[in-house]
Amino acid sequence: MPGPQTTVCTDCGGTMQEIKLIAKGYNYSADLAYAAIDAKRSFWKGTLPLEGTVRSYMCSGCSLIKTYGYPESDPSDLTSRPTE
Repeated sequence: MPGPQTTVCTDCGGTMQEIKLIAKGYNYSADLAYAAIDAKRSFWKGTLPLEGTVRSYMCSGCSLIKTYGYPESDPSDLTSRPTE
């Protein structure tokens, strides 16, 4: 996965920097991923079939946070998004 990216905020025009979202209460940090809404858990492992990863960006001006999904099937999406 490429390093942090910056882009322009759609609300205030400020700089958006990539951030890592962390669930409070856990002693570890994991990368976020997503699955289809109708995905079924594996019978044997209990896991969902993941479709891609999630990355978030926060504006230094207004603190807006935007989250984008990056499909695993098209790795070129990692370098082409976000586009604002």
